[in-house]
Amino acid sequence: MQEQRAALKAVNRHINGAKRARARQARAAAKAWQLTEHMRRVVLIAQHYALVLEPSVVYLKQQGRQRGWPVQSDEDLANMVGDMVLAADVTELGALISMEVPLDGAALKDAMKAVEEWRLAAWVQEQNRKGVTPSTRAVLEQFERRRGGLPEAAQPSSMGVCSDAGARKRASRWRRSWGGRLAALPVRDVIPVAEMREKAPAARQGALVGAMRALGQGRGAPAHQGSAGRRGENRIGFAGPKTGPPISRIQIRESRLRGRRGNSRTEKRT
Repeated sequence: MQEQRAALKAVNRHINGAKRARARQARAAAKAWQLTEHMRRVVLIAQHYALVLEPSVVYLKQQGRQRGWPVQSDEDLANMVGDMVLAADVTELGALISMEVPLDGAALKDAMKAVEEWRLAAWVQEQNRKGVTPSTRAVLEQFERRRGGLPEAAQPSSMGVCSDAGARKRASRWRRSWGGRLAALPVRDVIPVAEMREKAPAARQGALVGAMRALGQGRGAPAHQGSAGRRGENRIGFAGPKTGPPISRIQIRESRLRGRRGNSRTEKRT
């Protein structure tokens, strides 16, 4: 009899625990994507200074991930940003975007962090398209230059220097947020065409000259990036043929939101 009572109590505890878990999940789902006032202000400020949706969408994805909210698509988040912009009060927005006497200094700093990280990703993409491979050190220095050009009231926190392990972790988080990835980038010296002609068999000269021309147009491996002492740095660029010592690099993917502005929903509704 006692064993039956103990078993019944265990079953009841299990049932009650499951009910409480479902209730917690329901409360969490009800709160999901209910933005705080701080988050709303960050989005409005970031949208004003970036004029594109990417910084606000990435910021919301980061906030949702930290809070364990259900994953939303980029399009849904972009629509959410558009709704907030349409509902914004012009007087409030004017006070929020002031960099000299901001209405909400914390929101301004967080918004400019989102904007400057977006600009940093755009700068990396531009370098990648040129075949240039900036190192992680160069990326951190670029962020510092951009940050230092802002008024003190709007400056986001520093990402740090490359020798700091914390800075490298922050750079890694930034890379993941913007779709970057580490890969192997080979390094090779570019040999003059005249020298290659002398060394190559006559039957292969035509093909060799064509290949060197392709290299000169950026379709092959990049030129030597510097001294051997810098080959161990994390670098950012495109991968080429595996003909030399590998270098870690970051490639930033192109966003599907590129070119979309925050007022796109306004245009559709008019």
